[in-house]
Amino acid sequence: RDWSSDVCSSDLSEPWDEQRRRLAEELIREFGPLPVEPPADATIWFVAGLITIADWIGSDETHFSQNARWDMPERRRRAQTALATINWRSVETKQLTGFGDLFPETPHPNSLQTATVQVAREPGIYIIEGPMGYGKTEAALWAAYKLIASGQASGLYFALPTQVTSNRIHLRLKPFVDRISADAEAVRLAHSASWLVETEPLARLNPASQDAEAQEHVHAARSWLAPAKKALLAPFGVGTIDQALLGIVAAKHFFVRQFGLAGKVVILDEVHSYDLYTGTLIGVLVKRLRELQCTVIILSATLTEKRRRELLGLADDQPASTAYPLVSGVAGSVIERTCEPPPSKTIRVRNVSGALPLEDAMERARHGECLLWIRNTVDGAQETYRALQSANSQGGPNIALLHSRFPFFRREQLETDWMTRLGKDSDRKSVV
Repeated sequence: RDWSSDVCSSDLSEPWDEQRRRLAEELIREFGPLPVEPPADATIWFVAGLITIADWIGSDETHFSQNARWDMPERRRRAQTALATINWRSVETKQLTGFGDLFPETPHPNSLQTATVQVAREPGIYIIEGPMGYGKTEAALWAAYKLIASGQASGLYFALPTQVTSNRIHLRLKPFVDRISADAEAVRLAHSASWLVETEPLARLNPASQDAEAQEHVHAARSWLAPAKKALLAPFGVGTIDQALLGIVAAKHFFVRQFGLAGKVVILDEVHSYDLYTGTLIGVLVKRLRELQCTVIILSATLTEKRRRELLGLADDQPASTAYPLVSGVAGSVIERTCEPPPSKTIRVRNVSGALPLEDAMERARHGECLLWIRNTVDGAQETYRALQSANSQGGPNIALLHSRFPFFRREQLETDWMTRLGKDSDRKSVV
């Protein structure tokens, strides 16, 4: 005997059917007739994400009492109040005149950066290929600003291979967002250890501002977007590539991640560094992002022609440029723009058989060379560090140790220190 069917038939079926019909009729009155053709997978999961987010917001009894019954105008008013409380709104950008307004430290764009904004004028897939240090990140962010400011994108997510690179780009992205956004906008850091990273102060608005309600909204937005599953919902975000890839695999709330990325500019950096498995997933991700009306900008220093064809969806017999640096893309048609290469550099590399003698290493550092000594174990790295410190003298080169056993806060301090010492603006290179 099927007791479940009896219970459903006698107690639940009719009330549930009545509520389903009532809900369908109300939705049709509000949004129009139901579609007659089955929707695409991207549409189905986008709607699933929308309904889930609406359910999370609507479950807050501060705004929506379970026992209340309101007419449509009152529902709208309460919904607007709930959205304002968590600071859910469209991005408003400042009207900036040029590249120098976005990046005051490098006011004049180079050939690659200029080509990028000329090519990436509408949603599509774009690939920026150029050597390290040639400004690919700035080129992608300039194009992203143009698309967001013109209403062709709703936000930005910058995806990188590792937590370390994500943390570094997060520091660079925050001042960029401050320059382009007309309102106080948080840049959400999305990876498994992001909660360990020191975040911005809650009050990013002008400290002199007396708008207590606005301050409360910013605080509420931080709290509501704090869980990892909501990180991609923020208008501006940076994190590891896996946070985006979890949107196309059978993971919990994967459709929420798709909803969070929909309509944004998604920048994928260091694409050449991924293995076959992750690279295959990235291909699927790019396809889904385009179905969600995203603009995908891919950055790489050493992308193969075959991989570029795969990412752009080009046929094997379709002509493709072999120039380098190159900006290419597909937005209806294939676009390719060659760029001037940066000034040539001569780099000398010497292979040393066996272990480099300690005194030889110290002598090179004392003469201004920058030496990176890599050991394949933490214990080995600590041993070499102690030996170098013992061989050093007062006024000698700076010596540093970096490995995975440092507490997170200490690693952050060390990374920041050495990024400053060895960054593009550093004037001291004598280190080990």
